[in-house]
Amino acid sequence: MKIIFVFLLINMFVIQNSWAQSFSFFNREQITTLPKNRMIVSDVGFQSEVNSQYNYKSDLKNLSDNLNRRISFNDIIKDEKIRGSQLTGMFQANDVDLNDSAGSVSGEIKTLVDGHVPVFGYGITDRISVIVSVPMIHFTMNSNYRFTNSAATNNFLTKLQQQDQNSVAQDFKKAFQYSLETKLSKIGYKWNSQVDQKFVGDTQIYILQKISEQEMLSGILILPTADQAKMDDLFELKGGDRKWGLGAKYAIMNTYDNGISLSHSVQNILLLPTTQEKRLYLTADNDLKEGIDLNTQSSFVDQIKYQFQVRYEFPTWLGVTAGYNWQYKTAEQFSGSKYEASVYDLNGSRTAEELKSIYFATDINSIKSFLSKNFIIPMALELGTSIPVGGKNAMAQAVYQLQGSLFF
Repeated sequence: MKIIFVFLLINMFVIQNSWAQSFSFFNREQITTLPKNRMIVSDVGFQSEVNSQYNYKSDLKNLSDNLNRRISFNDIIKDEKIRGSQLTGMFQANDVDLNDSAGSVSGEIKTLVDGHVPVFGYGITDRISVIVSVPMIHFTMNSNYRFTNSAATNNFLTKLQQQDQNSVAQDFKKAFQYSLETKLSKIGYKWNSQVDQKFVGDTQIYILQKISEQEMLSGILILPTADQAKMDDLFELKGGDRKWGLGAKYAIMNTYDNGISLSHSVQNILLLPTTQEKRLYLTADNDLKEGIDLNTQSSFVDQIKYQFQVRYEFPTWLGVTAGYNWQYKTAEQFSGSKYEASVYDLNGSRTAEELKSIYFATDINSIKSFLSKNFIIPMALELGTSIPVGGKNAMAQAVYQLQGSLFF
């Protein structure tokens, strides 16, 4: 008799939704537009090692911790719906206490997120400019796990061999070591211990209007250009929401004679309803999204962002900036015809995102020197880091940024 069974090693699946989630990123506030018919070409490079995240309950979790857990014999039986009673009888016939540990899972996940955001700008008039940006995101992930038998499991396997059930013992050994891949395959996932994928994000278009020397008002249009997650991707990596969006931003800056400036900005973007392919939890205690609805309807989503910034500019070239950033995305409401309404409600209730972060940056800028004819190229270079201090469905690691800009 060949025994094949699967048991749940996975609270590790962890990373569901992570890459749709917020991560810490800042844009230095400036109350300025491009002169008429002038252009800017800029590129923002960013990088972050993602080892931890804030989950949908706002708890800070280390990704690798989800790979480290104890498995009892009862866990094995509960997760094997078809052969559960058969396994119970076999374990008990060989003096196995079902509450004992069958073994432990250990492993680690290492993730690097990097990419860049090309930015193109043009001055329509001296007070109105258009800015277009398209994020490019690159994920590199390495993960591994191993199952270590407990003394009770080793005794159980020894008894099977003593009963001339060597083939059954070997089947159990393989089931322990490869149960993860087997379970994932059954529900349509692929296990990939090494991931190297690139994604395009949603295109953002800002129409900036300088309404006074201290104030800026911007209209925002989001184009749904983001690459979406594949249904067999366990980690649900993707480039963005892939939704049309409309919004506005207001910014105000007060500048003082000592070189210090203070600014506040608030931004609101409304993402429009759409129909997309979705992986879904079927019950609240599921660790994996076992359901798939290729026609899941999603609701309006509101994205709100507030930023405070203090900046000091030296007489020429150099500036330093510090600030605080808060962003919040309301939970989606899902609906569809494939599953009960409670399934869609459950999944939607876990999608709200929040991120609170502080940031620090320094920059060099040759524009003043260029205008006074002391430098030949109008350019800017900025280096900074943004550090999360709390959130929900958000990456918890610092993001490092380097931005270079040329003006024409």
